[in-house]
Amino acid sequence: MSYSPAPILRPDFGQINVLSPEALDIRAARNVSLGTPAAITWVANLAVFVPFSISSPFTVLEVWWYNGSGAGGNIDVGVYDPTGAKIFTLGTTAKSTVSVPVTSSGMTDVVLAPGDYYMAFATDNNTATNAFGWAPAAPLAAGLGCGQMSTAFVLPTNATIVPLTNALLPHFGLNGSSVAP
Repeated sequence: MSYSPAPILRPDFGQINVLSPEALDIRAARNVSLGTPAAITWVANLAVFVPFSISSPFTVLEVWWYNGSGAGGNIDVGVYDPTGAKIFTLGTTAKSTVSVPVTSSGMTDVVLAPGDYYMAFATDNNTATNAFGWAPAAPLAAGLGCGQMSTAFVLPTNATIVPLTNALLPHFGLNGSSVAP
C-alpha cells in the first residue's frame, strides 16, 4: 500500500490538518517523530483532539480522514472550542472502503471565527488497522496540546479533554475556505 496525501478536491480549498501550520505544524511534528502516516489499530470509542488556531474566519466545507486497511465500523469527526463545547460533528459515518482517503459529503458549511479550537476524531471499534495515522510517544504529543476522551463515540456535546495518554494520532482534517480579514 502506498501512501497518498490528504485529499484536496478543489483548488480554492484551504486545509487544516494535523501537520498544517494552524495545528501541530510539520516542524513540531518532527519533534514527536511523525513520519509518513500508516495504518494503526485504534482504541474503540476513544476520541483524540488536535489543537489548531486560526487568525481569520474559516468556512469548513467538509471533513476528511484516511481509512486504514481494516473494514467496518464507524467514524466521527468534529470541531470543539477550548472548553470542550462542540461546534459541530459529522455524526456517525460508516467506514466501508479501506486504505483510501474519505471526504464527507452533505455536510452543512460551518464558519469558524478567529480563535483556538480542537479537531476531534473517534471511531467505535478497534478493528486492526482501522485508520491511518501515527503512534507518537503520548507525552510528546500531549506536550503539543493533543488530548483525548474515553467513551466518546459518537463525539459528545461537551467533551472532557485530558492530555493524550494513548500513542495514537489520526490522519484527518478540515477542507474549507479562508476569508481574508
